[in-house]
Amino acid sequence: APAAVLLAEVLREIGDGSKARKALTDARKLYPANAELLRGLAADQLATGELPAAETSLAELVALRPASPAARALLADVQIRQGKLIEAEATARAALDLDGESAQAHRTLGLVLEKKDDFEGALAAYDEALRLRPDWVQALVDRGIVLTLLDLVPGTEYSLRWYYRAWDPGLPRPITVIVDGGETLDIDIDLGGAHYLDYTFVADDNDVTMAFMCNDDNQGVHLYGIT
Repeated sequence: APAAVLLAEVLREIGDGSKARKALTDARKLYPANAELLRGLAADQLATGELPAAETSLAELVALRPASPAARALLADVQIRQGKLIEAEATARAALDLDGESAQAHRTLGLVLEKKDDFEGALAAYDEALRLRPDWVQALVDRGIVLTLLDLVPGTEYSLRWYYRAWDPGLPRPITVIVDGGETLDIDIDLGGAHYLDYTFVADDNDVTMAFMCNDDNQGVHLYGIT
């Protein structure tokens, strides 16, 4: 079974997708209850954009390995990609019920909460994933940039200016800024060249935290300077 998964990966890499799928389906006939084959088949289905089929394969994997938080986190990821946010959140939380120290499950919960506009919950989930796995680059990208302004004088008005340059002119980059107290600012950066955004606020404490999160699975926040 592991050999079939490896063969399929090689065939997919060299562009022979039909033989890759055949290697997996033939192996499944011999080993219908093999978890690695199910995981490999789901990965192959994802590579070809077959989301419902991948969800079915991963649901079978969860049934086969009900105590595996990783299997449930993978299933939740696919449910998110199909817009099934209620199911995805339930699946991610079930993974965390099995293992509260699963960085993968915390990151997946962060993804679904962000999609549901629960930005503070998403940020907390990403932070927990990074606490458990500090070098996880993808979780860092998902989390965005968190900025804390220190030594402020309560009651004083401040003007915060952040500078950015669009990575690809004309390519929208929707960003949500979450400010202490729950205020959110929605920005769609799609201009070419270098620009800055200005935010004026009155400090109600000695420090203020702002989180910059990009609402695009394939992009991050490009923030180049703060004054």
